[in-house]
Amino acid sequence: MMMERRLDRLGVSVLSFIVVLGYVIVAQAQAPPRYVVCRQEEGEKRCGVIDDMGTEVIGFERPSERKLWFFQDGHAVFRVPKDGRSREGLFNSDGHIVIKPQYPDLHTSANGMVVFVDDSGMCGYLDTAGSTLIPPQWTLCGRFVEGRARVFRPTRTGDWVIGLINETGKLEIDYKFEKAEDFSEGRSLVKLSPQVVPELVDRLGQEDGFIDLKGAPITDFNYITARDFSQGMAVVVEGEPDGRHVDADWFRGYINLDGELIWPIEFATADDFTPEGVARVGTWDHETRESDHGFVRTDGTWALPPTFEYADSFSDGLAWVKMKNGWRGYIDLEGERVLAASDGEPFSEGIAETWQSSPCRDECGCRRYVDRTGEFVFPFALTEGADKPFDENGIVVVDIHYRSEVYDELLLHHERGIIWPPGWNEPGAGDPNVICWPELEREQEKSKKSKKKKEK
Repeated sequence: MMMERRLDRLGVSVLSFIVVLGYVIVAQAQAPPRYVVCRQEEGEKRCGVIDDMGTEVIGFERPSERKLWFFQDGHAVFRVPKDGRSREGLFNSDGHIVIKPQYPDLHTSANGMVVFVDDSGMCGYLDTAGSTLIPPQWTLCGRFVEGRARVFRPTRTGDWVIGLINETGKLEIDYKFEKAEDFSEGRSLVKLSPQVVPELVDRLGQEDGFIDLKGAPITDFNYITARDFSQGMAVVVEGEPDGRHVDADWFRGYINLDGELIWPIEFATADDFTPEGVARVGTWDHETRESDHGFVRTDGTWALPPTFEYADSFSDGLAWVKMKNGWRGYIDLEGERVLAASDGEPFSEGIAETWQSSPCRDECGCRRYVDRTGEFVFPFALTEGADKPFDENGIVVVDIHYRSEVYDELLLHHERGIIWPPGWNEPGAGDPNVICWPELEREQEKSKKSKKKKEK
């Protein structure tokens, strides 16, 4: 996105935005779903946009002629060469240009606001028709989340300090942070800048902590790091790293929205709380340096005690676990076994991606999607998996660019099957390096054996 590209030029990595051409384009609920996909045509890569039926919405062009980014709120940034430089504009979901390619950088934000950078290198905010809402005046501009956006200004030492503005451009929280994450549930993870008065650092601390939407601290700033709030709880980390692969000297606990420690900082691993109201945690044995897994509640009690050799987080009411007796599969919130599976991804849309240990051809792959009963949802298997859930449109994107000579992505709908590449949803179709049809192949093998017997 825009901030990532500008930060790359400055040689810094304070933000963890990722832009990958051809990956999922996540649209808001009110906007029609759109996905960037790429294919080889006449020996050249070309990328365009399709809808959730696989219909072309924006024509395919070479990335050197037009590069596309993901859609947000029904709009997507595109880049074209112009006058010897790259210029960026904005498409709407119908493929119409609503902002002409005239800016060095654009980034879709939210609530109809677009971050832009002018030729002086300063950033501000436009609306989706291209009118200026907030004039350019900062070095870096973030997206609006919960009515706040991070803005960066340089310091005399060559670093920057971060403040937070509202959607009118008014500075709501003063420039005093060297780190500030997007707000989540009315809280932002921050770290004070060395430029602030020493008394403030002495009072709050010099590590990570949380503030509210007004900038008031809700914790001391003494955590090594922390994660965003989820379901009213946030993971906080204390301790010192020991340089080993297992960083069990970083211990984790949970605080609530008031900054109160609900779970002591004692876990080797701790995941975010899920909509089921539980979070996966890993205990730690200092002598054996081994971890057992269990699930905790937001009230400070155990949902399932740490008796599992390994566990994943809950999703759709199920979690994949490995029990100490060797059983592997999905359990429910009561800890009851629901579905045996040697390995698998979280459930979403009532479907999970699982692996078969046998029978499995190396060139075909072992990845099959199953429902909660273990029945196969699709008649095909894939060599590559998505390793992520279906999105709000019921679609998951699988990266196949290093398997297929023609296509970069495979789009799978949880009910309709493969919607991209075109024609791949037909029995026996598709690139055999990417997709196979086990039942069909078994029938063909039986037919071959039967034919040989008759010939004898």
